[in-house]
Amino acid sequence: MLILRHKLKLLCTSSAMSRSNDLILHHMKTIRLATIFLLAIVAIACQKQSTALTVEPSEVLLYSGGTKQLTAEPAEGVTYSSKDEFYAEVDASGLVTGNKVGETDIVASSSNGAATIPVTIMPQYSLYPELDPIVNASKSAMIEILGSGYTESTSDKGETLYAYKNYNTYAEVIFAIFSNDVCKSIGVLVSTSYLTKFTSYLKERYAVAGMQNDYYFLLNHDKDIVISLGLYNVNYLLAVYIPYTGTKSAENDTAGILERYRNLKFL
Repeated sequence: MLILRHKLKLLCTSSAMSRSNDLILHHMKTIRLATIFLLAIVAIACQKQSTALTVEPSEVLLYSGGTKQLTAEPAEGVTYSSKDEFYAEVDASGLVTGNKVGETDIVASSSNGAATIPVTIMPQYSLYPELDPIVNASKSAMIEILGSGYTESTSDKGETLYAYKNYNTYAEVIFAIFSNDVCKSIGVLVSTSYLTKFTSYLKERYAVAGMQNDYYFLLNHDKDIVISLGLYNVNYLLAVYIPYTGTKSAENDTAGILERYRNLKFL
């Protein structure tokens, strides 16, 4: 009887130990599966992070006519576009070309996302302050940009004329015609000895729109200012900035204004 009880005790103990071992193995399997699952999630997250689209350089500085190559990673299936081609263009390979002075963005896109690259086209020539903001503006705007070193007179049509003589090395005279405290046009005289620098100054800022007689017409980005360029006399070039209405008659008006500036005899 004692022997039978001892055997039963051993059997129960063995059975309990077996259940305990099974439970431990079950927990180990559960932990192992959870670990594999977590590692899989981490691997997927790392894979997604590593394939996100990146572009170098992250910012571009150029002069007009200059180029810069963009490099994307991953490179497969990337397309490029410029938000404003007046300032900069980009080809299918990511080569950026600077056009006119100003700022825009290049956008690179693929199945891995998108990246925006700011592009700045810097001026290589700075002969005189930007005159566009003065057109259609007040006298105070003119003074803020050009200063107060002007002489004032009145035209035969009752307009107020402001002249900045010997403005700087390049601008012999800057002169403006005002009516009711609004600038109707502003011009600048530059010596023909600076012909290359002057035309480069205008070309890196404005788009050539055409030519009439001996006058060249250029347009700003917003196409609301036309710049007319021609000879004032054998010694000076004349550029006049006036509002542009987008009509053919505006060019004729501009040519007439150039002739009028010639007759004002600012020199």
